[in-house]
Amino acid sequence: ISRNTIKNEISFFKKKLLDYDLKIISIPRKKGLFLIGKEENIRIVQLGLISEYSSIGNYDAYEREYFKEKINFFFINIDLVFIKKFLEMIIEKLEKIISDETEKILINYIMIMIFRIRNNKIIDEVQNEFFLKESSEYSILKEKIYILEKKFNININENEILKLSDYLLGCHNYNMDNYYYNNWIEIKILIKNIIKIFDNEMNSNLINDIELIDGLSNHIKPLIHRVRNKISLTYSILSDIKEEFFNVFEITKLSLKPLYDFIYMIPPEEEIAFVALHFISALKRTNIEKNNTKRVLIVCSLGYGTSKLLCQEIENKYDVNIVDIIPLNLLEKYNLNNIDLIITTLNESNIKFEIPIISVSPILNEENFKLIESYGIKDRNNKIIISDLLDCIKKGATIFDENKLINELTIFFKGRVITNLNI
Repeated sequence: ISRNTIKNEISFFKKKLLDYDLKIISIPRKKGLFLIGKEENIRIVQLGLISEYSSIGNYDAYEREYFKEKINFFFINIDLVFIKKFLEMIIEKLEKIISDETEKILINYIMIMIFRIRNNKIIDEVQNEFFLKESSEYSILKEKIYILEKKFNININENEILKLSDYLLGCHNYNMDNYYYNNWIEIKILIKNIIKIFDNEMNSNLINDIELIDGLSNHIKPLIHRVRNKISLTYSILSDIKEEFFNVFEITKLSLKPLYDFIYMIPPEEEIAFVALHFISALKRTNIEKNNTKRVLIVCSLGYGTSKLLCQEIENKYDVNIVDIIPLNLLEKYNLNNIDLIITTLNESNIKFEIPIISVSPILNEENFKLIESYGIKDRNNKIIISDLLDCIKKGATIFDENKLINELTIFFKGRVITNLNI
């Protein structure tokens, strides 16, 4: 095939992979193309491809055999019969009945997990840790995971167990169609569809807001679990949200149609209010970025550690967006179009640009603070998000009455807490 055909195909793959926050980059000196992104997202794409080409689909016999041969080559040393028996044991202990198609997806994921671990590709973080640890899926896997470790001579760490628990939690029962399980795996695609509807109705532009996507991704799975199991929230913000942000609440309700189709039911309004809170925060961030927040470039002659410390000190005290930290030798070629202010540890007289420049000490002093504030930079309104506070407490203690603790913390911090509960 021609070079143009290859370029077109690669361009197509690059666009497709963006849905999973993955990138293909070219390494010079004929080292080829590399896939860059989170391990969890790479596995999702692998799982999708294996599941797609192992089914009949719209592929002719030659095409299926070709891909089957390639897949088998990669996983030749992984005993699928053993994995199937292990999975059957886990499902039996969970007292679940799953479809053949779902069983294949789970077997394929375990196969990918083993292959990636053998190649030192490990999942290093998992969202919803506390939610997953409370599930029976996690308890049973934690007890039985040694069987896989022994058979395949690998170490399956805590994050891997949590992620496998997450996949098991997504198992639908035998009577539900496979759309449900596929979307549990590709939850971010579902989230993006929800945001697209919200943007269209609200005339906003939040589709690339990573903080919003991650926040909703963390929130939606526990929400689905609660709704499916008829678990009520112990804390409600519904009346506050409806009173102050009624329009956003109604648009959120409308935007959640993909979720309704996904779980075959409409969540209570108390749940929808917490989803609306994520959109409210995103809209506020957008408004701040448009109107107030200065975009700052840090220029240092010192080491990266010291520069990062200065950056952290500025971010903690002031409401600014630190765009980058660079040494002086990169400043001449740096694109300053979106920069409002340069803060440097160098003598400002040595730097000549139209953009305002502030020279400060590596460790900020009172004189530096006054100088920074003279350029219209405002103090950050430091608020404590109560869900973060609760997460920290849970790591070292057992909470017996969460509602009482929330009330006590709210009183103690006297208005410094935000009840932006990620539950």
